[in-house]
Amino acid sequence: GNDKATASIGVTVAENLVKQQPFGLIGPYNSSVGLANLPIYIAGGVFPVQLTSTDDTKNLGITVQPKNSQISPVEVQWMTEQKAGKVSILFDPDTYTKGMADRMFAALNKKGVLVTKIAIDPKSKDYSAQVAQAVTNNPDVVYVSTYYPQGAIIAKNLLASQASHPTKCFMGLANQDAAFVKAAGIPAASACTFSGVPTPSQFGNAKSTAYVSNYAKKFNTNPGPWGIFTYDSVYAMVYAIRRAGSLKYRAVSKQAFHITNLSGATGKITIDPKTGYRSNVPVAILNVDATTGKFELTTFL
Repeated sequence: GNDKATASIGVTVAENLVKQQPFGLIGPYNSSVGLANLPIYIAGGVFPVQLTSTDDTKNLGITVQPKNSQISPVEVQWMTEQKAGKVSILFDPDTYTKGMADRMFAALNKKGVLVTKIAIDPKSKDYSAQVAQAVTNNPDVVYVSTYYPQGAIIAKNLLASQASHPTKCFMGLANQDAAFVKAAGIPAASACTFSGVPTPSQFGNAKSTAYVSNYAKKFNTNPGPWGIFTYDSVYAMVYAIRRAGSLKYRAVSKQAFHITNLSGATGKITIDPKTGYRSNVPVAILNVDATTGKFELTTFL
């Protein structure tokens, strides 16, 4: 089902899919969509392994991806290491990106950092005015909590402003995508630091290596950062079904919420039974190589 990253469409998709009586769901990806339609799936007896990052979807199925509360500490730690006295935040008002911006604002404000928050219109194709506003007080860092199509435009605007307003660029996790680098260009992308996850080839285990090889062979391109988590989401669901020995919702849910040390392509997977979150989630700090344009790990937590 294609929800087109729109909550209202996601509700319609969920209602239509539930009528077909599937057992399980992988998704949705966007937090705003998940908030609207995960309860519909669950009420209809469809077990979700969800891909959202907002903590507001806690216990609405399980997830193997990082959540806001797990990503934010890594971002705040990086920001603290920069010893920034002034920070500007540009954010998309979508559920996930706004939630991350709010967390960063609260953490920095508590530390006495002077923080400015500026919302963007995700439908716009030009953010030069918002970037000019963000750099006007010469911040030490500009934190960008957007999705990659908007982030790429902002990165180019920030690079163009460096001569008159030099500042560090820090891109939130939703910007991590090869399409970001292509749209922004390597010079702009490599001028930023990113929070994110290891790319599929960086996990370095037998399953991730096989995944990358098989994906490239099938689709004639390298996989992006999130497909491998979707792959492990299917794996976790199948594992729970096999452990339950049935397709009964409650039996499979019980097994899924008690997954421990499952060896996935993204590493060991353990689910916290109190939240449905992955307790040992991989979160990283990355940079884009100025020569290859590929995401490189700086810190892997």
